[in-house]
Amino acid sequence: MFNTHHQSEPNPITGAPRGGAVTPPGPSSTAASAPDSPINSVTPHSSRGPMMRPIAPLRLPALEDRDAAGSVKPRAAGPGGFDRARIERAVRELLAGLGEDPTRDGLLDTPSRVARAYAEMCAGLTDDAGVHLARQFDQECDGPVVLRDIQFTSICEHHLLPFVGKAHVAYLPGNGKVVGLSKLVRTVEVFARRPQVQERLTLQIASALEEHLSPRGVAVLVQGQHSCMQLRGVRQADPVMTTMSLRGVYRDHPDSRREILTLLQTGAAAG
Repeated sequence: MFNTHHQSEPNPITGAPRGGAVTPPGPSSTAASAPDSPINSVTPHSSRGPMMRPIAPLRLPALEDRDAAGSVKPRAAGPGGFDRARIERAVRELLAGLGEDPTRDGLLDTPSRVARAYAEMCAGLTDDAGVHLARQFDQECDGPVVLRDIQFTSICEHHLLPFVGKAHVAYLPGNGKVVGLSKLVRTVEVFARRPQVQERLTLQIASALEEHLSPRGVAVLVQGQHSCMQLRGVRQADPVMTTMSLRGVYRDHPDSRREILTLLQTGAAAG
């Protein structure tokens, strides 16, 4: 199984020394929008502090907008999709709720920066793994295709804090076709770039490979470190969460399962 890491060994996900301080990622600086845009409009004030514009009622996705695993299906931006102005208003309200002044110089453009960051980090909500996996090539292959150490960053849907890690994926071609390796990376990104939990992320990657590649077997192993546990609560910097999903021959046949787990765990232990 997995190697036991000692305190002096590097972190298996980040490569940094263990026991060090954890620094949360910060928003990147970008150019400010035009002064007359709603992003940079000045929030009116009263004697009690900033008065925020009213926020429209939240529109939750209907049941038909979700897949069998409960995740929101890909959809175009618009009503019920990505709403940048609404996110900016919410960030201003958050800053005011923290006791900050959203109009001071250091925070004036923060709502715009946060909105752009979340547009990038949650781009998988409007992406479709089936599109990436549709491009296949005729190639006979009698052994597993394994791609290890796919780095990803996702957003914990419970705290909206990032979790990062590596995905190790494998499939056993079953129809004389293979897919480009970059499409396996894209598949991981589709499901990682959205509000997520690691257990569902693992299942969704495996389900997409099973559905679109028609393989004889699929194996997915995901390792992640969660800043929602590093920065708050128990405040543990080093624990690594591991989740796995096996399909087809890798689930049903012990010999095949042992073979693929050895291949996946070799990458996991080396990471």
